[in-house]
Amino acid sequence: MAINILDFDLLDQTNRFHNVFRFKEIHTGIDLTDVAEIHTMELPELRRYITDHHEEVEREIGKKNIHELELFFSKNC
Repeated sequence: MAINILDFDLLDQTNRFHNVFRFKEIHTGIDLTDVAEIHTMELPELRRYITDHHEEVEREIGKKNIHELELFFSKNC
């Protein structure tokens, strides 16, 4: 498994901040394995999601945690 945390938008086809890719056979679409995955997290998209869904995110992870998350991204990314 690979985890890529990107400070840029890689995928224009989606507005999801977390995407998972697997290896597939091109002609048949058969998965090679479900063990090898590439996860990408696009930080700009995550920031937009938090801004657009602030109340929902706050309910899910709690007020203290969302403020810590926002502080982390504002200082580190």
